[in-house]
Amino acid sequence: MFAKHFVYASIGICAVAALALTEAPVLPHGTVVTPMSRVYRVYQSNPQNPNFALAANAVAIDGTLSYYTWNEVSRNIPQAVQAGLPAGFDYSPWIPDGELASAGRTDPNSTQYPRTYAGLDQVSGDWPKTSVSAGETINVSFLVTAIHNPSVWDVWMTTPDWDPTTSLRWSHMEYLDRPTPTLTGQHFDFNLTIPSNRSGHHVLWIAWQRDDPAGEVFISTSDLLVRPANDNCGDAAIMALGNNGTFDLEAATPSSPVASCSNASDPDVWFRYTAQCSGTLRVDTCASVGVTDTSVSIWSGACGSLAEIGCDDNGCGVHSAATAPVVTGADYWFKVAAPVGPDTTFDLSVSYDNNTGSFATTTVGCGAATVAASGAPNIGGIVEYSVQGGAGLVQAIALGFAPTAVPVCSGCTVGTTTDAMLPGQFTFTIPCDSALIGFQWWLQGIDAFSTTGGCNLGGGVDFTLTDTIRTLVGS
Repeated sequence: MFAKHFVYASIGICAVAALALTEAPVLPHGTVVTPMSRVYRVYQSNPQNPNFALAANAVAIDGTLSYYTWNEVSRNIPQAVQAGLPAGFDYSPWIPDGELASAGRTDPNSTQYPRTYAGLDQVSGDWPKTSVSAGETINVSFLVTAIHNPSVWDVWMTTPDWDPTTSLRWSHMEYLDRPTPTLTGQHFDFNLTIPSNRSGHHVLWIAWQRDDPAGEVFISTSDLLVRPANDNCGDAAIMALGNNGTFDLEAATPSSPVASCSNASDPDVWFRYTAQCSGTLRVDTCASVGVTDTSVSIWSGACGSLAEIGCDDNGCGVHSAATAPVVTGADYWFKVAAPVGPDTTFDLSVSYDNNTGSFATTTVGCGAATVAASGAPNIGGIVEYSVQGGAGLVQAIALGFAPTAVPVCSGCTVGTTTDAMLPGQFTFTIPCDSALIGFQWWLQGIDAFSTTGGCNLGGGVDFTLTDTIRTLVGS
């Protein structure tokens, strides 16, 4: 097998040498080998008999010779030099959307370049990837076969919202850096920090721009599998009380210790929270929009010596809500895990579920609309209010700090002072402040421009008022 590969390689090298005698004198120069570029992966797979499907497709599209000349993915763009070699130069007029990996070399009849690399533009999540971690500083190594100085280097990366099932487009490329490499032997090396907000399949796009009249620029496209920044306990993301937003398990790996409510093979990510008040802590993914089948565990101690104190799987549908007793000032860790599946996103909320506060109806409204109150009305708890069943065009909620009972029209009463007017649905996290224990407020929903009864103020303005709800904050 080795001999066969050597023969094929020799044939390819001879063909390149013969071609060099008949074409314009354009010297090949190199590509990124760490993390390995697409063109170098195709070359390493043996262009005569590629060992993965995308490589075979690339050879079929462009021919074997293109991938023996793996070091010539380049274009001559003198305008970059004429512009003064600005950082993040706009290459799009020469390298259009969908052709970033090939450097725009897709036309087999072009007189501007001798070979094409259109196979590198194949849109697929199956390109072999180099594993890295978000926030990690990696070494980038560019293998050169002809060294040219002075030169400049520029690095782009796909944006956090890039979809690997779509082509590489400039609107989804973020300029990262102009590094200063060091040359050792035939390798230019520099350090690059992976942005902390990347996860899953991403692409590094690197331009080595020569500072000469021809303006030759060499392009390398490297596929990465970016593990989340909080893939390990020691890198846990810091959480705050309330809704902490959306997170992603894509490219996460399983870790120890394994939670009692999840499987050892489930990928997971880690979070840390310093308790702001004592009581029953609740950590949940219930508000998640996606269908990620999460499990949530709560741990005390420190990384390397953690003790599980709470665990839940499917406490709210496929999502989870774990609870555990906590003490003010202590650190706690949460682990969210899920089986590998098509959806990897989830939302995470941190609150206290002490069940000591209360909701109560104090004034009866009029009309079909109602206001619903839910959650845990205690310090550290999350409460949610929403106007429901209204037929009007606009719903709102009046919030007041004193009750009232003012008749508006027959059968319709204002049940609270209006100290603030809020949207018809909102969520509120009660701070961990003991001074709030016993505090209360009143809410009443308004359904405006309704045609289902209630009060008519003339001019087509009809509205109904819901019941008034009192919230009493518990400990």
